Amino acid sequence: MKFLIDNYIEYNNSQAIYFQQHLTENGHDVVFINEQKMSMFDYFDKTKPDIYLTGIKKLSKDAVVYLSENKNIQLILSIADSKNSEILEVEQILNNYKVNCSFFITNVGDADMPFTKKVKVIRIMNGVDVNMPDVAPINYHI
Repeated sequence: MKFLIDNYIEYNNSQAIYFQQHLTENGHDVVFINEQKMSMFDYFDKTKPDIYLTGIKKLSKDAVVYLSENKNIQLILSIADSKNSEILEVEQILNNYKVNCSFFITNVGDADMPFTKKVKVIRIMNGVDVNMPDVAPINYHI
């Protein structure tokens, strides 16, 4: 399978890098958008992905329009750290545009599980990410 993964990492969530690393290790073709050097239309046209994985805060109108015109691309959307009202609003937009989105992913516990109208929510809990780049370590010998 071919994956196009948007860099939706945040200070407390490196899920995008985790998926990129392990999908690649398991033989999938993965393009990781680290810096947006071209339009989303160009990324989709050049990579021709089966699955587009992004976060709710990175999902652009261009991506929604492209996905609405290309039903063969499945959207997987991370909704971590989002308010339920935002999730419902995005779900409605995706439904209006008839985007192929089988499920959302989140990392919250049972008490905070978001409510959606149609799209299934799958929980993928955080774990130790051994794929984080080794940036300048903190000097603990002060």
